[in-house]
Amino acid sequence: MCGVVDNDVAFEVFGDRRTGAGKGFRDWLDSRRGSLAVGGDLLDELAANGARLLYTNDNLLMDDFRNRNIVPGPPGKIYTTGNHQDFRPAHKRLLRMKNLCRAPGHG
Repeated sequence: MCGVVDNDVAFEVFGDRRTGAGKGFRDWLDSRRGSLAVGGDLLDELAANGARLLYTNDNLLMDDFRNRNIVPGPPGKIYTTGNHQDFRPAHKRLLRMKNLCRAPGHG
């Protein structure tokens, strides 16, 4: 699995009020270049499934995601719309990255 969408931004990807960045993320998923982890505790999902991309606007969750004691393995990337909801070059760069997935247990 490559990415996790936090509940606080799920409407941006899957709802009727999609943002530009949410639409870009959804297009990435629909293209099969990306895949999504679902279910369970979010931090457990990130650690267990090898996801290296977190879509959230929750600052505390971002801090936890960056903490190697909580989410071990290589550092991940944060896709956020906290400051801008349009599909910006930074979002596009994140979705073009090839190292957002890793096999569980290979961190």
